[in-house]
Amino acid sequence: MTTTRSNIETKCVLVPDLTDANRNWFAKLVIIEKSPIRYGKDTGTPYQKYIFADASNNTIQASVYDRDIEDLDPILQLHCTYYIGNAWITKIASPFFMASSPYQLTISKRTFIHAVPPDNALPYEHCYQFTPFHELHSFIGDDNTRISILCVVIHALPPRTVPRGNRYVPIQEFVVLNEEKRPLLFTMWEEFLPSKGAQLKNLIPHQPIIIIARPKVNTHHTISIGTQATSIVIFNPQIPQAALLKQWITENTTYMQTVTREKLYDKAHQRVHPPIPSQLREIYAVDPATQQTKPFWIKAEIRIRNNNSRFYFLSCPNPTCMKPTGADIDTDFTCFFCRMTYSRPLARLRFETQLCDNTGLLIATIEDDYAESILQTSVHEVIRMEQTEEQLDIAAINSRLQNTHYYIQVRNTTRSVQFTHNPRYIIVAYLPILPQPHIASTTHPSNTESEASGSTAIPAPTTDDYTSTSRLAIASASESTNKEERSQLQSKHPLDPSSEITPKRHKP
Repeated sequence: MTTTRSNIETKCVLVPDLTDANRNWFAKLVIIEKSPIRYGKDTGTPYQKYIFADASNNTIQASVYDRDIEDLDPILQLHCTYYIGNAWITKIASPFFMASSPYQLTISKRTFIHAVPPDNALPYEHCYQFTPFHELHSFIGDDNTRISILCVVIHALPPRTVPRGNRYVPIQEFVVLNEEKRPLLFTMWEEFLPSKGAQLKNLIPHQPIIIIARPKVNTHHTISIGTQATSIVIFNPQIPQAALLKQWITENTTYMQTVTREKLYDKAHQRVHPPIPSQLREIYAVDPATQQTKPFWIKAEIRIRNNNSRFYFLSCPNPTCMKPTGADIDTDFTCFFCRMTYSRPLARLRFETQLCDNTGLLIATIEDDYAESILQTSVHEVIRMEQTEEQLDIAAINSRLQNTHYYIQVRNTTRSVQFTHNPRYIIVAYLPILPQPHIASTTHPSNTESEASGSTAIPAPTTDDYTSTSRLAIASASESTNKEERSQLQSKHPLDPSSEITPKRHKP
């Protein structure tokens, strides 16, 4: 057997050498990720995903299908090393990449599989590169970069249902932490709930450490992560980074209890991070003919659009529902979304704004705390003024907002109805850009990166940060555009024939 292993070892190739042209090949690979059994959306065929790594940390994904799963699932174990030979190799489309190789192995009972003894196994600890929480904002809307998160799960929120396409689906949200002390919400979607979701809820009293591979980075006022089709969750990995996190957990038990008790994971306690320059978009480049589902950032001024409409609406008070209702303000009603009866609806601010930059304007709706910060008036005061037939001084509010620029994150919520397509945008976050004071002293080297991006760096939150009672997740950002850059922007004509995108709107 020793001679056989030696012969195989000499024949082994690395992952970059594996292509769909290979025949009669062998590779020495360690399993670094293993998914639960899943089912094809259209066919219902069961399948299981694996990620293998070679000695040089090159990775390739593999799949086992249908009847082969029953025999191979107990054989192929996480963090074990195998000689794999003559599996079918196929090229995969880029949206489905889970590894560094653009190819996939299809492993079946015909595939050569031989377990490597522990004394000759490949190390796997170096195969994991984890993304810090404070860098997650740079991956918003980026579906191509593969990231991994190492964290401890400290709390599970009540399960709820949310709209997804034309139906409502169940989700389960968890509160996760790492040494940065930035509480984060992790959402498991329905396909993960029967296996991983139930298992994770049962382990919470034991403070499980997990790896979340390839999560989707989301934002709605704050950063959160969630599972997607290519995500894999690994429980209690035996790696040095997890051992260090376990020690941190032991030393920070009181802090973790505070996070849960005071709901420090809630968006009211979070900060919005300014966008990096590559995430900014000019308004003329926003195409209303396309249904852009991902949120995007613009730099613009805000004006209230006075179209004689109400500045508030009434909704279900259930925090997991919040759907609009036609009930009167002091009337008990039944919400047919969450199927609950309430004594009165919840009044919430909402109105339309005009977002203007030097290339055009965009109509967007603003709601709740952000709307209150713009009006500097509560929803109850707006209702009182309506009942006494008083008018909001829109001109005065717009005058106050004049010449103040904001980083504004916008999401397109358009839905096509009967072949009609009316663009509708909503503001999900905004950051006032405050003028940067002139400082005569030399800039500290550590601030170079934040100044280059045109924003004030936001430090990691401390316990003192969480004692703030402010409900607005609004951070300040500094404007570093100099006069030369301003003149270049002003000289850029939105109708430049060399531009690849025709302007959709123009500033009046």
